[in-house]
Amino acid sequence: APEAIGIRCGSPRAAIEAALADAGVCMVPCYLAAAHTSLVRLTDQVLATSEAYAVFLSERRGEPRLRVLIDALLEMFDRDRAALSGTVPDA
Repeated sequence: APEAIGIRCGSPRAAIEAALADAGVCMVPCYLAAAHTSLVRLTDQVLATSEAYAVFLSERRGEPRLRVLIDALLEMFDRDRAALSGTVPDA
């Protein structure tokens, strides 16, 4: 219920800091919370997802440095898929 919300944070990192300070429960990306062993995951479900977009001017589409950046991002997302997915690894 909205009346149960005691604090609102402007960023996931601020939410983690609030939870670490015993301000309550927070919902943050798992890859950020994983660095804090004192935080406890409350559910195995993935509660939210988001997409990432590469946004650039259309006239820059053919620039090699843009292609290098996009390829590096694709490689990073593929390499870190498990950590970014929010799923719980098999024990």
